[in-house]
Amino acid sequence: MEKNPFTTYPFTNIWMQHFGPNKKGLKFSFIENLSFVKHSLLPLYFNVGKTNTKGVTYKLQNENTASFRRKVFLVYDVPTYRIDEPEFKENTLTVKKVKKYSGFLIDLTPYTTLDQYLTTTLSKRSKQKMNRYKKRLETCFKIRHVMYGREISKDMYNHLFTHFKRLLVKRFEDKRQTNNNLNTKEWEFYKEVTYQMMLDGQASLYVTYDGEKPIAISLHNNSDETLYDVIRSFDIDYSKFHLGSVAIMGLVDWCLKHGVKKLDFSKGHYDYKKSWSNLEYQFEYHVLYDKKSLVAVILANCLTIFFKLKQFLREKNINEKLNKLTFFLRNKGYDNRTKAIEYQLMELEDPYPENKLTEIDPYESGIDNLKKKVYEFLFLSSERKTDVKVYQIDLSSSYLIKGIKQQKIAVTK
Repeated sequence: MEKNPFTTYPFTNIWMQHFGPNKKGLKFSFIENLSFVKHSLLPLYFNVGKTNTKGVTYKLQNENTASFRRKVFLVYDVPTYRIDEPEFKENTLTVKKVKKYSGFLIDLTPYTTLDQYLTTTLSKRSKQKMNRYKKRLETCFKIRHVMYGREISKDMYNHLFTHFKRLLVKRFEDKRQTNNNLNTKEWEFYKEVTYQMMLDGQASLYVTYDGEKPIAISLHNNSDETLYDVIRSFDIDYSKFHLGSVAIMGLVDWCLKHGVKKLDFSKGHYDYKKSWSNLEYQFEYHVLYDKKSLVAVILANCLTIFFKLKQFLREKNINEKLNKLTFFLRNKGYDNRTKAIEYQLMELEDPYPENKLTEIDPYESGIDNLKKKVYEFLFLSSERKTDVKVYQIDLSSSYLIKGIKQQKIAVTK
C-alpha cells in the first residue's frame, strides 16, 4: 500500500497540537494506519486529521475485538479509488458509509509528455487555447516555474507563505466567498505542518513567478507516486491570461518529468478540476461501530442521518448560500466601502501632447484595477510588460497605456 502523507508523524503530531490540545492520539489493534481522538462525552472516536486530510485509508485486523466494544469510530474522507473493500469478518463490527464529495485526479500513467496528455484529455480547440494562453503569458512577462522541496530555507518559506495568503485573500474577496483555509487556526496549522513535511520530503510548493514576484502558488503533499493538491491560488490581475490553467500545465509537465503517476486534486467541485482530470471518484465517511451495543447503534445511526442531511443540503447548493452569508457577516461594511474605479480600454483618437502626460508606475501606484487593465492591454496587444509605459492624462482619472506596437486609453466606466 502506498504511504499516505496524512497518516505520517509530522502531519498527525502537528495536527494534534493545533486541533487536539491536551489530548493524545489513540491507536486500536483492530484497525491499521489510523489513530483516533476520543469525543469528550460520547463513546465516539474520530480519525486524527479529520477533514484536513486529502483522503485516508485503513485496513481491518481480526484480533482484539474487545478494543471496539461499545464504541463508534468515524473515519473522514475515505477515497473510493484508493481503498480495498474492508472485510468485516467479526459479526460484532460493521460499517455505515455516507457518500460525500466528489474527488478528481489526473492519472498520468498512460502519458510521457505534456503534449500527449493535452491531446488525449482536451479537445483540439481547448488544447490550442491553453497553448495560446501559455505562449501569450510568456511573451508578455518574464515567467518561470519553481518546485520547492527539502532544500527550501525558512526565510524563503515564510516569504512564499506570506504571498500565498495574500493571493488567497485577494481571490476570495473578489469571489465574495469565505475560504476555510484562511481561518486563522487552519492557516497556522498548514503553515507549520507544511514546512516540516517539506523538510521530510512529504510536501512541496509549486510557484509561478513574474520576474521575482510569485503570482501563482500551489501547496502539495507527496507520497511515493502521488502529488496531492492541497491549496492553490493565483493573482487575479493575470486572469486574462488564464494563469490558473497555465500553472496547472506547468505542474503536469513537472509531474511527468519526475515520475509522478497521479496528480490528485482531491475533494471539492471546481470547474478546473473537472476539465483537467481524467478520473472522478467519491469520498465517503465511514462510521464503524459495535452492532451489539445499543448505544453504539443509536450513535452510529444518528451520525449517518446527520451527514446524509448535510450532503442533501450541499446538493441543493445551500452550502454555497451559507458561504456567501458567512462572507457578508465576517465582512460587514464590505459593500459600503468606497468602490474601486472600474476602467475600460478605448481606442486613441488623437495623440496627447507630452505636457499633458505624466508617467506613472501602474504596478506601485495603488490605483485599484489599473494594473489589471494594463495586463489586459498586454494580452490584447502581445506587448512585453517591459516595453509598456503608462501615463496619467492631464491629472485626470484617465490613463494612456503605450506600447511599441499599440496604445490605448483606460477610462472610467
